[in-house]
Amino acid sequence: MFGSSPVGGSESMHLMVLLALTAAHTSIDIENPYFRARRLTVDALMRRAAGCTRAIVVPGRYIDARIGRWAAQGLYGDTSAGGIEIFEYQPP
Repeated sequence: MFGSSPVGGSESMHLMVLLALTAAHTSIDIENPYFRARRLTVDALMRRAAGCTRAIVVPGRYIDARIGRWAAQGLYGDTSAGGIEIFEYQPP
């Protein structure tokens, strides 16, 4: 678990995410309701292709802040072309 807020902690969290992506051996699963990865993070996900399954769960239609969904959708083209599976959360 990592803590961050609008006022701080995001740089430390970003570094830890990059370290975790680099260390992954079998799978990378990301679930985040407000997922908007930086270019460096997307590049790290793409490089982990060998031997790693990669999946990201992002918000579906039902979210409190639509901008979070729109931001995540901006990644669909790059990530799916790189073999990363994208799933939109659907309520039960």
